[in-house]
Amino acid sequence: MADIFEFKDSGSMREDIKELRKKLAQRLSERDELIYTTCENIKMKYMVEIGYLEYKLYNLSITYQRLKRKKELIQARLYKKERISLIDIEELLEKEFQEYKRKLRERLKEVDDALARSEGKFLSEDDSKLLKDMYRAVVKRLHPDLNPHASKEEMDLFMKAVNAYKLGDIETMKLIFEVTGEAGEGDMPKTVLELAEEKSRLEALIMKVELDMEGIKHSFPYNLKAYLDDEKLKRERQAQLRKDIKLFQEAIDNIIDEIQKLMGKSDEPEIE
Repeated sequence: MADIFEFKDSGSMREDIKELRKKLAQRLSERDELIYTTCENIKMKYMVEIGYLEYKLYNLSITYQRLKRKKELIQARLYKKERISLIDIEELLEKEFQEYKRKLRERLKEVDDALARSEGKFLSEDDSKLLKDMYRAVVKRLHPDLNPHASKEEMDLFMKAVNAYKLGDIETMKLIFEVTGEAGEGDMPKTVLELAEEKSRLEALIMKVELDMEGIKHSFPYNLKAYLDDEKLKRERQAQLRKDIKLFQEAIDNIIDEIQKLMGKSDEPEIE
């Protein structure tokens, strides 16, 4: 009798495991779509409509901070009655502002990447669906969470599939899909204890992936979506940025005038 109950339990758990594996494969592909497609498209649209203004403002703020520091250095030398060397001052500023320049380059790259993506070739609706379907099948066949005993070759192939999905490379995905064949059910545990452990493992993984997706939706760049979905909020943000840009441009003009006046007070000739 115990054998009969064990058979019923194991049969039910095998069906549960099959469904959980399907659900995990679906959640994994949904998470990857969120990361590699949805978030990238949000970032692209935000950069094109708002982010370029943020970059311009940041650039102006660094220019202003550098000029302000330059003015302080000139004032210090005037106070000490030291000879003013603009070459020495610029070399010092170059060292002090290296980190700011690095961050500025990173922001410029983000803007350039967004513009390149906006001008790139997008898949048709049918091709996009085909890419997602093939990727989901590859995930089910090769993802390490669904196939803990995958070989190194299978892992390498899976990483190529992830990269193809990120790039929207449908031809490469087709090749990987053909190589991997139809997604099977995977190895099924034999004993009731092993089945129970596998069921718990899959349930925990599904919960983790779902929590990951929630986390993504509450963090950068997904949270930029609020500005893109609300036209009023977007216009307000653009208007505020343009106002701040104008203020910084005026401040930069003023501080340049102040520096020129300070240099006029110097008895020593400038060293270009």
